[in-house]
Amino acid sequence: MESYLNTPRNYILIKVLFGIIMFILLTFITLLFTLSIDKKVSFEEGEIIAKNPTSMMIAPYEAEVISLRVQEGNLVNIGDTLAILKNQSVASNLVLSDKEVLLQQQKVKRLQQQITNLTATIQQKEKQRQFHSDKHQLNQTNATNNLRSLKQLVYAKKQSLAILKQQVSNSSKLLSKGSISKQEFEQVKQEYLDASSDYNIALQEMKQANSQEALLDNDFSTNLNELKLAVLEDKNEREALLIQLREEKIRVQQLKEQGAYQAKEVAKSFIIADKAGAIAHLYNQKTASNFLTKGAPLLSIIPQDSTGFYAKVLLPQIEVREVDKGQKAHLQLDAFSFMKYGIVKGKVSFINKDEENQFYALIDITEGNPTIRLKNGYSVKGDIIVKRIKLYAFAIEKLFKR
Repeated sequence: MESYLNTPRNYILIKVLFGIIMFILLTFITLLFTLSIDKKVSFEEGEIIAKNPTSMMIAPYEAEVISLRVQEGNLVNIGDTLAILKNQSVASNLVLSDKEVLLQQQKVKRLQQQITNLTATIQQKEKQRQFHSDKHQLNQTNATNNLRSLKQLVYAKKQSLAILKQQVSNSSKLLSKGSISKQEFEQVKQEYLDASSDYNIALQEMKQANSQEALLDNDFSTNLNELKLAVLEDKNEREALLIQLREEKIRVQQLKEQGAYQAKEVAKSFIIADKAGAIAHLYNQKTASNFLTKGAPLLSIIPQDSTGFYAKVLLPQIEVREVDKGQKAHLQLDAFSFMKYGIVKGKVSFINKDEENQFYALIDITEGNPTIRLKNGYSVKGDIIVKRIKLYAFAIEKLFKR
């Protein structure tokens, strides 16, 4: 009977195991909803780049080194002249370009003077045309008045002639009757003949005045047309010169731009320090002579301040939308095992797309690693911390991504 009253050992063990399982389950659920973890965007390709890299000075074109003002190890400042090169072709091109600009400018001045002279000629011919018009109007008025006077005179003489003719006819009748003497008849007849002669002279003068008036119109029309044609020809010539002037001015501008380019090419013969640092890798005069081919290294400047690096990393396109400026990043260098040397920390400073349509980010290295000495060109990979999320949200996101 006692064996039935005692609790079996297996039952107690089951209860203990159940309690442990429930504790673990509750702990897991609690952690699932309370624990936060980092959501990351990982990248596999990247490169360490120095913010102030070594500056390499190369020959801009085939040139002769005519002055070398530094030696290896010398310290230089920004703006110091390090060497002077010479390329006879480049120097000649600049001189030739300056001469071409000068000649072209002189050509433009000559064209401008021709246009000025032609404009003055056109104005003079316009004044002549106005003068001829005014003169013609005056002559036309005088001719019209003269013709009117002559017509009146002819009309008056015609009337007088008709009266005298009637008098001759009456005198002839009186002479036949013996009422007047032949001398008196001859006197009346002579008056009629004189009046007839005066009438014919006046009539001829009237016809001549009428012809002169018509001729005056023809002469004026001819002269006016000649002047108009001359002015039109001059204006067409001026327009052609103006077009040529615009083209020559464009040519001047092109030659100036070409001269500016040649001047920049000549300026390249002065090798100027673009940063402060020490001279290194100076070309060897003894073996390479004083002549350099285009692109040949002349010297390099190792900057005094070589601290400061950033990483340029390629981002997965599917996750680039989650990367933003200011996010933290953990970098692992291929040259240093992160298990032994640790990681390098940084912060995203820039996001963009390159020529190959790949997204990249620039990561400023904000915390140095004393066990790692960074150098330009090291390969890098790592993670960008996007945000902190709950563990359950992370699990759901991973599940749906799959």
